[in-house]
Amino acid sequence: SEDYGGTPSEWRWGRAHMLNARHALFGFVPLLRDFTSLRIETDGNSRTVNKASIAGRGDRPFTQVAGPGVRAIMPLGDLSKARFIVAGGTSGNPYSRFFDNLLVAWRDIRYITFAADRAAAEKDAAGTLTLVPKSAVAK
Repeated sequence: SEDYGGTPSEWRWGRAHMLNARHALFGFVPLLRDFTSLRIETDGNSRTVNKASIAGRGDRPFTQVAGPGVRAIMPLGDLSKARFIVAGGTSGNPYSRFFDNLLVAWRDIRYITFAADRAAAEKDAAGTLTLVPKSAVAK
């Protein structure tokens, strides 16, 4: 009652069970931790298909501290039907609009698909990143 109010019918598991995903690099730096960590209400637990490990201690013992980083469905007979989702976003840069762009879809177990071909991939692309081997870069 103290934490969630006096009306049990209004209590939500997600309020107690928040994902606290720390940034791999900045999540342990006190001044950057809050800015770079992702938080969202989640469901699931360690005994469900939607795996969600909890802290189990402290003042918020139900905080989700681990879960699937990637979910994928790969129908080997027809890879054009493959679907996937990654936790958080497609960028580790907190300044990027892609830092947490997939967080809600990941939580809600919604998937995205691979483009069927290059033209389809380029049609809705936010941009193109070209990787060049170090040996090919002029010195």
